Amino acid sequence: MEYLYNLFFFVIGACLGSFLNVAIFRLPNDLPLTGRSQCPYCKATLTPLQLIPILSWLMLRGKCAKCKHAISFQYPLIEVVTGIFFVFTWFQLGPYFLSDYLLLFRNWFVILICIAVFVIDLRHKLILDVITFPSIILLLVCNIWLDYLQGSFLTLDSYTLGGLVAGTAASLLFYLFWFFSKGTWIGFGDVKFAWVMGLALGFPGALFAVMLAAYLGVFVSIPLLLLKKASFKTQLPFGCFLSASVLVLVFFSSTLLDIYIKYFAVY
Repeated sequence: MEYLYNLFFFVIGACLGSFLNVAIFRLPNDLPLTGRSQCPYCKATLTPLQLIPILSWLMLRGKCAKCKHAISFQYPLIEVVTGIFFVFTWFQLGPYFLSDYLLLFRNWFVILICIAVFVIDLRHKLILDVITFPSIILLLVCNIWLDYLQGSFLTLDSYTLGGLVAGTAASLLFYLFWFFSKGTWIGFGDVKFAWVMGLALGFPGALFAVMLAAYLGVFVSIPLLLLKKASFKTQLPFGCFLSASVLVLVFFSSTLLDIYIKYFAVY
């Protein structure tokens, strides 16, 4: 039975990953999310059999059925990754109470948002308001509902207050970076995405995610500088590092915080 659950949630994640591919392509180009999917090259409308997550790409051998143009490996990759994340989240939380299921759905939503932000920022260097603002509202509603079910509101480890404090602190920090660098260090989209981080991870998780993103940025930048693929003036898509950090902490927050406090914290 456990294998059937895993398969079910993998399929759900893969299907939502397929929708993510649509959103990732259309939103930066100001295209509506409604309407039939088309080949981006020959504009041929895709049939239902060509829209099956993962399997369609494999059956078509990574090519459009009509024009034979190569279809990006991004499509099945996002579907597979989303499916794996959904299964892992289900396995990790093992929901039993209503609050557990609400947290599960909230974390699934965070996964979808972070994948979308990662890919769009990587390709376009943009964090879109059409993603950020609805995410803030939905996460805030979920956090209030979670605190209501668990009977806690006015503590830093509550979902609502902790999320608001963390989001405010992270957003203020990013705003200062953006203001004093005149937008050369980070974009204003990062300032707004900090609220998503805060509401998703709470306090101090969101602040730890900021630090982890900075480490990831340095880790990626040094090889690029050494290989002369980038200079000190090159703008890296910091939203990629932020969203990746959120994903890591959604799954491993307690473990990583324990390791940091034990080995790296300075008292």
